Amino acid sequence: MCPLSPVCRGSLLSTSRPSGEHRNHGDRREASHPGQPAVDGEPAMSARAKATGRGPGRVLRPGAVAVALVWLIGACTSGGGQAAPPTTVATTTSTTTPADLSGGTLRVGLPEPAGISPATVEGLSGLEITDLLFDGLTSLGPDGRALPAVAETWESDDGAIWDFHLRSDAVFENGEPVTAQSFVDAFTRLADPRTSAPLAPLGSYVLGISGWGAPTDGDQPPRLGVAAADPTTLRIVLDRPFSLLPEALAHPVFSPVAAADLNPGGPSGPIGNGPYRLAAPWSPGAGAVLERSPTYTGPRPPVGRLEIVPTDPLDAGGALDRSELDIAMITAESTPTPGSSWSPVAADGPAAVFLGFPILTAPTDQVDLRAALVLAIDRQTLAARVDPQLFDPLDRFIVPPLHGSAESACATCRTDAEDALTRWQALEEPPESLRLYHVDSPRAAATARALAAQWGQNPGVAVEPVPMDLLAMVESLGDGALDGPFLIDWSWDAPTVLDVIGPLLRTGSADNFTGLADSDLDAALVDARGSLDPAEQSRAVRAATARIDEQVPLTPLLARRVTWGAADSLEGVTLDPYGSVRLNVVSVP
Repeated sequence: MCPLSPVCRGSLLSTSRPSGEHRNHGDRREASHPGQPAVDGEPAMSARAKATGRGPGRVLRPGAVAVALVWLIGACTSGGGQAAPPTTVATTTSTTTPADLSGGTLRVGLPEPAGISPATVEGLSGLEITDLLFDGLTSLGPDGRALPAVAETWESDDGAIWDFHLRSDAVFENGEPVTAQSFVDAFTRLADPRTSAPLAPLGSYVLGISGWGAPTDGDQPPRLGVAAADPTTLRIVLDRPFSLLPEALAHPVFSPVAAADLNPGGPSGPIGNGPYRLAAPWSPGAGAVLERSPTYTGPRPPVGRLEIVPTDPLDAGGALDRSELDIAMITAESTPTPGSSWSPVAADGPAAVFLGFPILTAPTDQVDLRAALVLAIDRQTLAARVDPQLFDPLDRFIVPPLHGSAESACATCRTDAEDALTRWQALEEPPESLRLYHVDSPRAAATARALAAQWGQNPGVAVEPVPMDLLAMVESLGDGALDGPFLIDWSWDAPTVLDVIGPLLRTGSADNFTGLADSDLDAALVDARGSLDPAEQSRAVRAATARIDEQVPLTPLLARRVTWGAADSLEGVTLDPYGSVRLNVVSVP
């Protein structure tokens, strides 16, 4: 159980917010997935989405539709992705079975979530809770590779048609069996535009499920490429091969739905199949109490009860100092006061800072100029100058140990002052000055100033940092109106280098602000996405990285850390690749 990042992904560099702080969902600020930045408290969203006036958190990849915050839970399917009228299913709720509360209580500080069910969740705090209430088809290991959850095994001959074989003992908390139809119903509800699920676009632009996001007649949902071949076999049909589908399906948004949850007049809280259940109906603003589910057949969580306490990350350090919380999302700057008994726990998350070049516009249309500037960067010094508590130097397109990290180490990401100066001096007419564009925020400005200082030393060019309003910057990049390098902040949705390189550099991508159109790179990305052979995947990623090294349209600069605070007495506190803590394995004394 491990949340991927929400739909709102790319944003021009806006790194002023504290670790864990995110964007607005509805009317309140929420600490969401750390890969989703906010611009000095302003809601973050995809650059393209903001340029088109879409609301916060509604970033949809090309071809996806903006979704509303109104929940109209549509009727779900009885097979093959076709909607059926809602039905009321008589079940016995698990709350009639006493929970085993042994193992103590864990007090968790999280920003108040906007939703905690697969159809309503968005933001890291909501994903943390949803992840505890549900098990999906797969989970993720520390390296970002898929592990069995409800699905015991899976196979595909071509990467486009997948069969997932489910455990026979998985049940919802009300005793209802988890079957292939439970996933068909869930996927159909998620894809139905009447549901208005914030993270629904993940099914189309990340997974590529056939029929997801396709135009429909009237109010009927599309016929999806999901079907129950039998009660324990789920078949998923994709528009194009995707070798990492099992990894992407670990996102909590792709969890199953109980039949009783399809009834709009049904339970007030989600009926989960995960290690915990709600101890009482959930309502926004009141926090939540979770207790160990007596019907769960997976690994038994150590803690019997979790108290989710609404907490702003800015205030969490003080609450930890006072022993009011056991674990919480905190800011990168938070430190324990003398005599307190907690420690920060940090790791590189899914967000990174990149430097891009508009390669069709002078003077950055010269590849040797771009290479010279990239080779002159000292990433270690850059991270130290901008914020050593929040950033680590990044010399590849995705952080270790995730899939494709080793293959995505770029040759031009090294610091080579001599080579940089040689390339610069070989230019026919080296420019005397450059403009460096960035979003108008303190950390973006600090990054721009640090780069300007390095380039002033080598190759000796005067650099003017140019702060811009996010909307104006996006529009200018889209129009090809900027004449110098720019800073961009990006986070991935699937734990693979493909979710970085593809959107940012694929020909025709709405997030490709560089102007690059390279058929060899496109072909390598297709091979890497579709091949089921790990060796072929690695070869294709290396080929894609090599093409980027030749063209230098974009380079990674900094990886952003995600920081939690945890009581020193806790055991089992680890961060997964997305900056989440696996709360279901944490134990208290």
